[in-house]
Amino acid sequence: MTTRPEETNSRGGVIGWMKRHPKTTVFLGLVLLLAVGLYLFDAVAKNRLAERIAAIRAKGEPTTLADLLARQRNIPDNENMLEALVKPAEKMGQVTIPEDKSAHLPYLGGAIRVPTGQRWSGQELATAQWYLRQFTAELSSIHAGLKLKDSAHNIAWKEPIVTVPIPELSYLRHAGKVVALEILSAANSDDQKAAEQDILEILPMLQVIDGGESLLSALVHVANHAVVHDCIERTVNLVGLSDLALNRIEASLRVTEHRPDLGTALRSERALFMDSQVFARSAGGAWWSWMSVSVLTTIDLDEGLKLHAMLIEAVQPPYDSVFERLASVEARTQSLPSYCVFTKTVMPSCSRAVVLWLRTIGQRRALRAALASERFRLANKLWPDRLEQLIPAYMDSVPIDPIDGKPIRYSVIPEGIKTWTISGDGHNEDNGGDIQRLEPYSEPTIRPKDFGWVILNPDLRGRECSPPKTTTAPTPTTQPKP
Repeated sequence: MTTRPEETNSRGGVIGWMKRHPKTTVFLGLVLLLAVGLYLFDAVAKNRLAERIAAIRAKGEPTTLADLLARQRNIPDNENMLEALVKPAEKMGQVTIPEDKSAHLPYLGGAIRVPTGQRWSGQELATAQWYLRQFTAELSSIHAGLKLKDSAHNIAWKEPIVTVPIPELSYLRHAGKVVALEILSAANSDDQKAAEQDILEILPMLQVIDGGESLLSALVHVANHAVVHDCIERTVNLVGLSDLALNRIEASLRVTEHRPDLGTALRSERALFMDSQVFARSAGGAWWSWMSVSVLTTIDLDEGLKLHAMLIEAVQPPYDSVFERLASVEARTQSLPSYCVFTKTVMPSCSRAVVLWLRTIGQRRALRAALASERFRLANKLWPDRLEQLIPAYMDSVPIDPIDGKPIRYSVIPEGIKTWTISGDGHNEDNGGDIQRLEPYSEPTIRPKDFGWVILNPDLRGRECSPPKTTTAPTPTTQPKP
């Protein structure tokens, strides 16, 4: 018996439905193929990611909370320099400074930075001394802590890792500023002996933590180095330092030349990067719709781990080619597809941290060269014509600028000498030592194009504070003709 067409189309079941809806059937077939393809692609991506994470673990590098906890060193609080500095600084940091005092308080308040070699105003010195008198017991505790031989930053890691607060780092930063205030208060009071003694006592702060516990701790380490470096240069330019003190300072700068340990910090940051994505996936909100697509987040995390590996490799010795390797990381970051949202958000911050670290290394090397030049002047009554004259009596070799691999820049200027490193702002240009150390800091928007130091001729040191600039039109020196 022959089946009629209308009977075939009316047949029930899946086959019949497909014949009645051919376009829908094709569409659903394509959707199914796409789903299967995505599933297989996701499975491959997850397998590749798992292999990458396994390789990290095989090196003994942290990927989890347990790994971060296992890396920590447990030093008793009474033997830990970090704890000894943080406790008194925490008390000081919680005290509110009155507005009328804060406006004239250097380092800790809103006082405008004066050019190097220029004294604070009488009001600024009085305010600094007032502040220090409030915390004599805490200052004594900080100085006692600086005599301890060991330190460790034991972070209270917990899940989710990314939400763990680290307030002790801000207190450590405060401790550095307070000791710098004490040193420069003595220097501005012409107490060269006290200033020199305090500088030698603050040098262990350059080693208080290695900076490898987290990227944030590394950045605080960099910031503390910047304060100590600034304080050293300003003290020389106010009251001078002895050859013995200069030699000890230079030796300390040499030992800590590549601090903090940014490679270890970035390994910790990689574990935080992995945890952050897991946390964002569970937190919902704006990230949820994107992170619900498993294959996209898997690829994003995998690309992020690749870039972290490149960045960790980039900051390994030789340090003088770090900047070139960093450029490769930044180029790859910029070329990532737009769906790698998390990686494209995080990696630029890591790259900026590397630039700050490199710049600090360059400034430290430039300061070593400047202090060695001052030692040369003390012995010979004149500045060296070039840094090569410092070898071998004052330095083993001319320091190298880590940004471009060339020798640290040096120049004899009318005011004394200047040493500098280029900024690493992407142009890698030498701007002739535009370091803004002799200019008043009344225009915060004017930034130095290079970074370095000035050591003044003795007759320009400790000069009195210049009167503030007037914003009114100057009075004519001659009367206009009628």
